[in-house]
Amino acid sequence: MSCRGDSDDDSCSKRRVAYVYSSVYIETCDTLSKVPNRASMVHSLIEAYGLLEHMSIVKPHLASIEEMAKFHTDSYLEHLHKISQDGDNDDPQSVDYGLGYDCPVVEGIFDYAAAVGGATLTAAQCLLDQKCEVAINWAGGWHHAKKDEASGFCYVNDAVLGILKLREKYERVLYVDVDLHHGDGVEDAFSFTSKVMTVSLHKFSPGFFPGTGDLCDTGLGKGRWYAVNVPLEDGIKDDRYYQIFTSVMQEVRAQFNPEAIVMQLGADTMAGDPMCSFNMTPVGVGKCLQYVLQWQLPTLLLGGGGYNLANTARCWTYLTAAVLGKTLSSEIPDHERDAGSARRSLTRRPLYAAGADTMAGPPCSFNMTPVGWGKVPVALQWQLPAHCCWRSHFLSCPSLPSGMCRLPESRAQSPETSPERSVCVEDLGKFVLFTK
Repeated sequence: MSCRGDSDDDSCSKRRVAYVYSSVYIETCDTLSKVPNRASMVHSLIEAYGLLEHMSIVKPHLASIEEMAKFHTDSYLEHLHKISQDGDNDDPQSVDYGLGYDCPVVEGIFDYAAAVGGATLTAAQCLLDQKCEVAINWAGGWHHAKKDEASGFCYVNDAVLGILKLREKYERVLYVDVDLHHGDGVEDAFSFTSKVMTVSLHKFSPGFFPGTGDLCDTGLGKGRWYAVNVPLEDGIKDDRYYQIFTSVMQEVRAQFNPEAIVMQLGADTMAGDPMCSFNMTPVGVGKCLQYVLQWQLPTLLLGGGGYNLANTARCWTYLTAAVLGKTLSSEIPDHERDAGSARRSLTRRPLYAAGADTMAGPPCSFNMTPVGWGKVPVALQWQLPAHCCWRSHFLSCPSLPSGMCRLPESRAQSPETSPERSVCVEDLGKFVLFTK
């Protein structure tokens, strides 16, 4: 089964899809200071393309403290609830719970966490009840939060809550993370179990958050070999990413045989994102998504990173169309709610990160556009700055596919960080991930 956002396919158009949405939920998610109004921008573009009529709209519920306590500690939730009521950013205990610069304390933050957690739980419940084959919560995917600590803009780890909900019915759940950043919070949550396998493709370099996700990190105890980390170099493009992704996922499916999937689709891998790292387009991410969807397993799709807000809206709208097997028009249709503001936001020149070498200068010309970009409707395209690999921290390694990175020599030769039976790669098409 194969379908893309730019072509109709009967098998994809017949797929039952649930989309978690309510106006209150979107307004709550818009309050997140790191991505203000992103949720409404994403929803407005999906609505403008008429994609809502092809999905079941499901109203989310607020997660209770008991539901969030399935993963998070009582003390963390109680503190988050206490400071949320008055926005007290001076509480000395907040630092112990990871609340500060990356995760600022603002009034109502507990309600936000409950909204995001509840939305992902609602989506997972739709899969459990067999109301759909695919459930979508683009405002979710906050994969850094730990059980007792906020981290990386994440106050609640809704991905973990969704996995735990699916585990009520499914014996083996696969978590796939294609965000620019390592899904450390999810991996940590399931590092000791063989019932959940985590796969993360991400940037890995000294000083880059969260600093985890090495090739040799494969899980602990009974969970050893059930964490798969694929560190990637800056500048990677669609074709190479897809080659690596499919090589890994083919082996993962054969060895783990999942019964359900949670996939985090952070859009900070897109060219033009202020993170200035990967050179991906929605077409490349869409191909990876379709590769997973062709397994025809219950699948929960989550958002995540994405800090060029208009580009993120374009990406997730394209992916929504890909799930539905719908063709997108080259023009954004007018619609009643915020039509003018949505069009202006989504067609203006993208934001650039001042001072970042890879973002300096004017947008790149058309002949520098990544291969396959012409497949995306004009309305979803944006001019791309030239991205390049501007760090040389990693050694070349002929046994790794081009695009993958490895440890610096000082660590690569350390017996503590390179166990005898670690993950190895013989060639692009064969990954040996589970040698015990």
